[in-house]
Amino acid sequence: MINLFNQNILNVHDKDKTPVTKYSGLSKIYFKKIIIKIVDLIKKKNPKKVLDFGCGIKKLSKHLCTDTSIECLNFDIKKELSEIDSYKNYDFDFFVANHVVALMEEYEFIELLEYLKSKNVNLKLIFGIGTQSLLAKFLAVLSFNFKSHNGTKISFKRQLEILKEYFDILEVYDIFFITKIYYCRFKN
Repeated sequence: MINLFNQNILNVHDKDKTPVTKYSGLSKIYFKKIIIKIVDLIKKKNPKKVLDFGCGIKKLSKHLCTDTSIECLNFDIKKELSEIDSYKNYDFDFFVANHVVALMEEYEFIELLEYLKSKNVNLKLIFGIGTQSLLAKFLAVLSFNFKSHNGTKISFKRQLEILKEYFDILEVYDIFFITKIYYCRFKN
């Protein structure tokens, strides 16, 4: 098995084909609701430094870090979207991966979790995970987003199994029955 963490950038798959969330139409309402919920949850926990893993166009930091003392680290495998070369070069006390895990190979996700745990066992984490349900697929088509689940490598069910294996899930939030937000900490 290749250890991807020896590289500067996590290469989960062909970066040129990695989808970047478009914030327009119905999906804008949906993703804004997710971001607002994640921001509210983070603010309640009062971290000093947040890593947005898979930051895309930096919606999280635009909502979170403009009016607070929280520092945001924006990392994405697409170099043009990332503000840092490698998340491994930074310390952070909060980790967010919103709609990112499904695009990773399972072993890459597990390697990431093992690395994060070895770096900071007290790390707090938020995962936004699409349910990939029939409703989600129907709404994607309704909003003319025909590629919304392209690139999916780990099913919702398997992502949740892995979360339960590694974490105590402290809080769960449902967004329109098509995304679950999990606030977690590593199991002892």
